[in-house]
Amino acid sequence: MSEIQTAQSASVEDIARELAKANGDSDRQITVIRWFPDPNVVRLVVVDPRTPVVASGEPIAPFYFGADDSGSMPYQSAIAMVSPGDDRSAELPDGWGTWRDAIEVWNPVVEQPKSTLGGVSNAPNKAMLAALKEVQRLQSNLQPTPSGNTDSLILEARSGGMYNYDSRK
Repeated sequence: MSEIQTAQSASVEDIARELAKANGDSDRQITVIRWFPDPNVVRLVVVDPRTPVVASGEPIAPFYFGADDSGSMPYQSAIAMVSPGDDRSAELPDGWGTWRDAIEVWNPVVEQPKSTLGGVSNAPNKAMLAALKEVQRLQSNLQPTPSGNTDSLILEARSGGMYNYDSRK
């Protein structure tokens, strides 16, 4: 969080992304972190499978933190933890809006954008991207299978048709 300590003029979104990245990168159990925009408060929901399910009819209960007068955390913050089952479905605290308002600010599966505060982004897996491009190139000239003989093609594939084996016998 050293980047945050030098960013007294950072926006709420910048701080939300930095907090999310710091938390997400330090805990492999976290699956996603969502930010609920507000001009004065950093409001994050952290999805973690170790978190108990929210009681039916109860809103999410975030932890609230005040702003730091020294400037290292210039905004108030609210952090809530939810289970994957409660993600995008549990009742939100008053004033947080709806789940449609949430912006995903950290996800270990998706390439993270470069931080505006100097953090390092996750580089994409270049080997996998190259493999996908090669598959796309190889498939570009293939003709689609006609729909009229799909059943026979599936049966042939199951039967080992290229080995002259017929499972129907």
